Amino acid sequence: MKKSILALSSALLFAVTGLSAAETTLVSLKGNDANFNKVVRGGVKARELTAEGLVIKANGPVYSTYTVEKAVDPKAAYELTIKIKYNGNRSGISFGGGFMTNVGSAQVFCKPETLTELTADFTKGDNEIIVKDASKWKTGRFMVAFDAKDDASDLPNRKLTKVGITKVEKQTDGTWLVEMKSPEMKLEAKKGSKVRVHYQANTWNTIDTKWIKKGEIVEYKGKFDGVAAPYPQPKKFWPGTKQFGLVFFTSSLKAGESYTISEITLKKITK
Repeated sequence: MKKSILALSSALLFAVTGLSAAETTLVSLKGNDANFNKVVRGGVKARELTAEGLVIKANGPVYSTYTVEKAVDPKAAYELTIKIKYNGNRSGISFGGGFMTNVGSAQVFCKPETLTELTADFTKGDNEIIVKDASKWKTGRFMVAFDAKDDASDLPNRKLTKVGITKVEKQTDGTWLVEMKSPEMKLEAKKGSKVRVHYQANTWNTIDTKWIKKGEIVEYKGKFDGVAAPYPQPKKFWPGTKQFGLVFFTSSLKAGESYTISEITLKKITK
């Protein structure tokens, strides 16, 4: 039996077929479907819709709106299939795909062994914290997450300082001083509250990457199975994911090169 649902946004209707009691097609684009142009954005202006599919001539990630799925089902799997061909003179290019979500990578990627507590209040405008134990902390492109929880139930944690830890030093009284590159003007926390080290990773949830040979039509396929907990896991949406869109990207294209996407299919498989 066929039915229709809203996908991508209230302004964009996709034909949806209930394939079985457990499987639903959320996105189905082939050939010269005009909806290709509604899905693709991300600064990609050099594109052309042909009988073969959507031809993209510009570099950078290509992604859709976040509202492919407005409420991710943690008990469902989402299977993405993309058919793509590289048009150029080189032997091939790399291609990857996955999902953009409402959760930033730094909000969930953390170092659990760095969990500790403040031994002094942290006020707006400070650029250093005093903690009970920072023996596992390091300098570099890290952030401090406030109001962290022992069971990681705070993830995704959006109470993050700016990027950059410049000093980690044990004090004579046994506490540790952690100095940050930039003063934090928005956050504050009380003595005794928990903190943890966070860091940035991939911008999106990547399924996989694949090498595409010149002139060859490749079927890129991958699946995300539910929402990870309590920490990020491969092939799962990040903790706290509520909605998502598609993303796909290639290695840098040279002048005169392009790639053609002839099919995009996204299925929801309910367990």
